[in-house]
Amino acid sequence: MAEDKIFTTGLLIKEKVFGNGGSIIKLSLCLNDSEKGEGFASFVNKHKSNGWLNINVQKSKGGKWYGCLDTFKPNGQSQPPPQQQQQPQQQAQGQQGFYVPPQTQQIPAQPDINGTLEQKASHEAELDGDIPF
Repeated sequence: MAEDKIFTTGLLIKEKVFGNGGSIIKLSLCLNDSEKGEGFASFVNKHKSNGWLNINVQKSKGGKWYGCLDTFKPNGQSQPPPQQQQQPQQQAQGQQGFYVPPQTQQIPAQPDINGTLEQKASHEAELDGDIPF
């Protein structure tokens, strides 16, 4: 027996069709509860699971768009991928509080057939002095 659909509240879905055959689907969210009904934020808080909410956007036989809650739960046949063990890393923060990634190993530069990179760098530095501006 199929479960009854749980329709989203506070979600308005419209399709805009262009003359060239293309289209765009616009979603409008009413986050706050109002006299018209429950807002989308309340719907999310009521139905979220582990911080996630899956919504199916569908088109009715009459051509109107609607959203309904995806209540699918796996039956246990498939197992989630094993969690990779992460080593605790201390996040360094720069002056402005931005995340600074940890130092990584640098790959040594490979010389090419025209000489080493150091030779090229010194040659380019010599050429910079010749620029008139």
